[in-house]
Amino acid sequence: MTEFTNYVQFNQVTVTGRIAKAEVVTSKRDNGQFLAVTVLTTLTTNGQTCAFTFTDNNGLLSLHNTGYLPVGRQVTVSGHIAGVKETYVDNAGNINLLSTPQIKLSGPMIPDGGLGAMPKDKTAVVSKSTVIRPSDANAQATAPVDEAPQLATAGAGNDQIKDF
Repeated sequence: MTEFTNYVQFNQVTVTGRIAKAEVVTSKRDNGQFLAVTVLTTLTTNGQTCAFTFTDNNGLLSLHNTGYLPVGRQVTVSGHIAGVKETYVDNAGNINLLSTPQIKLSGPMIPDGGLGAMPKDKTAVVSKSTVIRPSDANAQATAPVDEAPQLATAGAGNDQIKDF
């Protein structure tokens, strides 16, 4: 009997949801830091919620460190499906269902336009703009106008354009 090797398939997925957890974790192996993120999304209207989990130690870690990936922010993430988990084994050896199924992504990325709305407590207050009226002391009453140059027209027997 011949054994076949199961090669990886192209299982790319793009999902939009809210960040439920985002924390910087220090690796026990090499003391390097990486970002661990959980994004919750609803699969159908009033349907089941699913958790997409991923880790990153590069661009998304930088976004998190600068405050662009707080808990509650809506994001769109693309990645390769690396695993699906719907059960867990407790300490007594019993198999239990997770309340939220988990899909693990590898190679996560946030495409252009993928950063959505921030939670209300993280949004910046927009300053009010200042309006200057012509009646204000510092403003001019009229805008300066340049005079238009005079153009020479070609006569009936003259095909040359005159310089101005």
